[in-house]
Amino acid sequence: MKIEGAVALVTGGASGIGKAICEKLLQGGAKIHFLDINKTTGEETQKSFNNQHSVGQAKFVYCDVTSHDQLEAAFRDTVKEHGRLDIVVNNAAIMDESDWQKPLV
Repeated sequence: MKIEGAVALVTGGASGIGKAICEKLLQGGAKIHFLDINKTTGEETQKSFNNQHSVGQAKFVYCDVTSHDQLEAAFRDTVKEHGRLDIVVNNAAIMDESDWQKPLV
């Protein structure tokens, strides 16, 4: 799969596995929009990506992926900005220790 020049959207991309995925995509030459609910960490990750890669190659988007409207807007804005979307990584974790047994509806 060709990564160079691809446009990617990564949920949960500000830390952990999502951030590592973003790093690999950036190293391969992709442009990424990375979504996260943690604004502080997202902004810090944005600065880190800008220092390590070309400014404008990565963009942090605050997004609560449990909100249909916010998630749809993030997809729409990515396509509007780049004209397409080639790669989607659905990495965001939405459960925590208090609701791990909660049935998914």
